[in-house]
Amino acid sequence: MLNRKKPWLLFLLLWTHLFPLYGQLSYQIDTLQDRLQEPSLSDSARLSLQMRLGELLSFQNPDSSLLYLDSAYQLSQRINDPSSIAKSLLLSAITYEGISDYDTALVLNREAYDVYLGLQDTIFMADALGNIGLVYESLGDREEALRNHLEALRLYESQTDYLGMGKANNNLGILYKTMGDLEKASDYYEKAAEAFAHRDFPFGVGALLNNAANVQYEAGEYEAALQNGRKSLRIFIEQNIEQYQPSSLAVVGASLFQLGQLADAADTLKVAVSLHEKYGNQKELAIVYDQLAELEQSRGDYPVAKQYAEQALENALSVNSKDEIAKVYKRLSALEKQLGEFEVALAYFELHKVYGDSLLNEKNLEILERLETQFETEQKEKQLAKQDLKLANQDLELANQEASLQRQRIQMGSLGGGMILLVLLGLIYYNQSRNRQKRILQEAVITEQERGLEAVFVATEDERKRIAKDLHDGVGQQLTALKRGFEELSKELVMEQQEQVNRLQGLLDETAHDTREISHRMMPRALTELGLVPAIEDTLNKALPPSSIQFEFEYFNLETRYDERKEVAVFRILQELVNNIIKHSGANHVNVQLYQSQRNLILVVEDNGQGMRKASADGIGILNIKNRINTLHGRVNLEATEDSGTTATVSVPV
Repeated sequence: MLNRKKPWLLFLLLWTHLFPLYGQLSYQIDTLQDRLQEPSLSDSARLSLQMRLGELLSFQNPDSSLLYLDSAYQLSQRINDPSSIAKSLLLSAITYEGISDYDTALVLNREAYDVYLGLQDTIFMADALGNIGLVYESLGDREEALRNHLEALRLYESQTDYLGMGKANNNLGILYKTMGDLEKASDYYEKAAEAFAHRDFPFGVGALLNNAANVQYEAGEYEAALQNGRKSLRIFIEQNIEQYQPSSLAVVGASLFQLGQLADAADTLKVAVSLHEKYGNQKELAIVYDQLAELEQSRGDYPVAKQYAEQALENALSVNSKDEIAKVYKRLSALEKQLGEFEVALAYFELHKVYGDSLLNEKNLEILERLETQFETEQKEKQLAKQDLKLANQDLELANQEASLQRQRIQMGSLGGGMILLVLLGLIYYNQSRNRQKRILQEAVITEQERGLEAVFVATEDERKRIAKDLHDGVGQQLTALKRGFEELSKELVMEQQEQVNRLQGLLDETAHDTREISHRMMPRALTELGLVPAIEDTLNKALPPSSIQFEFEYFNLETRYDERKEVAVFRILQELVNNIIKHSGANHVNVQLYQSQRNLILVVEDNGQGMRKASADGIGILNIKNRINTLHGRVNLEATEDSGTTATVSVPV
């Protein structure tokens, strides 16, 4: 059976006001960007436009979204608007979650929650908690996911917010579905449907149909799953909500496979892959690639199935999705066995067991059940308290009796609750200790790898400095002395020998010039003495004009100097990008921007060439860029199209 379990089926309702805006999205974005250029805009109007553009671009262009939201955050701070500060943090968290940067998403969601808590804005507090729950689902921590979803539901119910109640119940249904408890999942989906019935909300209907299709698929009702999957896909297409279409396509493709329609299933799953790749949904890509691997395995095409499985493993590892990693290792083990590679098959099976042992077991499931029971008990007790208060207003004597009984219940409940809390704290401490040890081990491995790379780069740069100094102070001075000697010698030579001496002297001048050029390229003096901006200007002026390439260089909001490692890294990355443009792009214009945004130094290099081909994108130069960025805990993003060239965005923490 194809695998359909995953921690979250959709980015379900991450921001309650986002989805009605997706109709005519490109037109809206262009209109808002034009309005943002108006010089007479007030701060509040500019803030509103920046926030809306950040929302709309969240899944279309995450880097642009984060730039708008960062501008909104800074403007909110300047005008001291706490509500807008929190909203910009919450929207930024959604964008980071969309690109699988879960650690940053958690930090920003918590900061937003703290601001909303200070404002006593219950609805947005619940939004932040729901988002935190979704992030924990992606990280595989279902206990924390359940805790946050239940608390979000409690806050929505306290405000009779039907849209929020639908969100929270739907997210709880998704969580229980991933644990295989289809009965509880269906119960929560029904509650979500009841809540959405109070609102005209097509997206909610589409999401519920999609979730119902997945539950039906797990139950073996493939025809029903196929019909509901197609209905949800139709709604998402009509509402122009592209980023949720691949989830519907995946369940449709899986159902077609189970119904024996292999060709249609393969085509449908490949469309889902292309859309997931567009929005960078790494875990979803792992799931669909694994489905394609199973499909090809059923056809007997084991080499192609292996290629799909290896791609699934790469995507799952990129977001550390342990459940998907375990499943893909198991599939690779079976494929290698069918290909006759028994030792490799055994190694994959051992890896499958290692990752499988780290998933939730029966004991973890009991903890989740206990947390839910505690939540339901709390809700029932609150209802009883309200009933007691109403009876007390009718009859004073009965109220006194009820108050006495209520005190006893509270005492017993407190005692029982204290015991439950003690047990829960013990379990939580145990799990946190175990997770902390695993995290420490993983961090140690990553740190050691980063130290190794950093040592290589530091040694390389030190050697460059040494060679540059030797060329300048040693060979360069010797060549200068030799030139002067030639000049003195030429005065004493006869006319017949003078022409040959002049040729040798010209060759000596050319050698001295080449030596200075090599010394400059090894370690530019402008970088060590003046800083990053003069070094970049010098490099662009020397490298691009000889290749008939025009350029623009803009820089702003920069400090005078930065840490030497980071200046050297940014400079070397720029050199590599410029070399790629000259060699491969066919461009005639390059735009370079350097600026600081909050705590990051940003380098943007954009050309109008033919776009970076896959061979160039996988080359040693790009690999060196990524390795340098990784040692500094930065990010690099390459966007290339055949019509508009390549845009490279580099972000280095400072």
